[in-house]
Amino acid sequence: MKKLKFLAVVAFLIVSTASFSQRANDVFNTALPITWLGLDFSQARFIGDHYKFTSVHDARNLIDAWNELMIKEPAKFDIAKMLGKKQAILRVDVTQTHNNALDMALLLADSTGQHNHLKKDDIETIVKFYDFKGLKGLGVMFNVETFNRKIPMALVWVTFVNMETGEVIFTEQMEQAPGGFGIRNYWAGAIYETMVRVRKKELEKWQLAYMNK
Repeated sequence: MKKLKFLAVVAFLIVSTASFSQRANDVFNTALPITWLGLDFSQARFIGDHYKFTSVHDARNLIDAWNELMIKEPAKFDIAKMLGKKQAILRVDVTQTHNNALDMALLLADSTGQHNHLKKDDIETIVKFYDFKGLKGLGVMFNVETFNRKIPMALVWVTFVNMETGEVIFTEQMEQAPGGFGIRNYWAGAIYETMVRVRKKELEKWQLAYMNK
């Protein structure tokens, strides 16, 4: 009996270890679908764009507009293509619900010293407080750190999540220049170029770094 219990414990540990290591592998498994959760602005800072935000209503509309890019322009903002997946499920309501509860005044900053202010631990804390609405499997979101008009540059964290447990599988910070007419398109340009860079360069690097770990 003791021997059977011991073997059961060993088997459980083996399965648990395998499950843990396979979470990162799922990111690179083209056959497994992924859920696009949207753009998170929990600790974002908009630097040098004060005059563009004439009201809280305008700020919220802009955040919603950026989050709807993947829905309204799916051919350009193609999540499945970005990650080499056969299927991407769009559930931007997850981040929209979270963003709607934010204090817009806290997002506005006046110092370039706040440009790079987040660490990986901060992203994990943000994700920990998310409601994934009963979703399961692999999710991905962009955690916006800074839209900095003064540099100009955008900082975004590409974050992969186990939606059932709320754990961050891995997250990587990326910096990208914006481009376009009007504030919506200007920062949408940075989001688009971030997606292109993930597809063309970063995904392969991440696979080497995280596969089988």
